[in-house]
Amino acid sequence: MPLFSELADGATAYTINIEIIIESENMRLFPPAAGAALLAMLFLLPLAARAQDPGQQEILVNYSLYYENFKNKNYADALPNLRWMLENAPAYRGDKNFERAVTAYEQMALAEADAEIRRALFDTALVMFDTAVPTVREAGGEIDEFEWTLDKGKFIFEHLEHLPDLEGEVATNYRRAWEMDPEKLDSYYLEYILAHLIQNEGDKEGTVAFLDEIEEVRGV
Repeated sequence: MPLFSELADGATAYTINIEIIIESENMRLFPPAAGAALLAMLFLLPLAARAQDPGQQEILVNYSLYYENFKNKNYADALPNLRWMLENAPAYRGDKNFERAVTAYEQMALAEADAEIRRALFDTALVMFDTAVPTVREAGGEIDEFEWTLDKGKFIFEHLEHLPDLEGEVATNYRRAWEMDPEKLDSYYLEYILAHLIQNEGDKEGTVAFLDEIEEVRGV
């Protein structure tokens, strides 16, 4: 069963598959429906279509409430207002709110003892990487797709202990960043891509082709 599912009305939104979480020890006291509602509130990803534009005062209130909790590392308490911001004012202060959402889910994951819940939290952070660029752009904000693509690869690499099945995605995201701006990508990431092609894929032809591509772009 997929971890994330699209809403029935076709709106761009994702919710965590809570079946794997309800079975954990902490949730056994809740009937299934109550547990589902509780976790849906905690993990609902705020990517649904916005019904109406909020007022500036409402934006400032929600921003202030979540940021106060966020800066004090009360990440779970920050989420309701942070999700409101992503849902109703995703481009407020550029991509900063998405960055903090990634941090919040990441830190909650690292503090979580249950492996399945921890993985669900990491996966939620990864969805933030995938949705930040289109969501902020649709709202008229500015966001650097190169940086978000590169950072996703770095995020997965940093947490490979918890995301071993996504190891191949590290090189994939570094390669995408290269394709977006080959002049900007640091040589470290090029070396990682080449090592992945040789060691993990055994792709000698692909390695030679990529070396030729690097030489053509950078003249080295």
